[in-house]
Amino acid sequence: MNRQTGLEQRGYRSEVDAADYMGLAPSTMRAWRVRGRGPRYYKIGGRVFYKQDDLDAWIEAQVHCSTSEAGSYDRRARSAAPSPANAA
Repeated sequence: MNRQTGLEQRGYRSEVDAADYMGLAPSTMRAWRVRGRGPRYYKIGGRVFYKQDDLDAWIEAQVHCSTSEAGSYDRRARSAAPSPANAA
């Protein structure tokens, strides 16, 4: 029997459920929290919960139209830039 907590009944997901919903490992969610990334979360009694609405909003905010918007790294552009030693 899978008994839900009152928070889960109100639309909050446990860390494991949230990670599963997003197709991620719980360890990824933990790493994002440490780095200040990812969706908002709530810590109650030592347990982490995510609101369903916050998960969906975070997912929607990840939309990009090109790879340059995603903070991609172009090695050619960097290698073409003069190094400080060669700039003079």
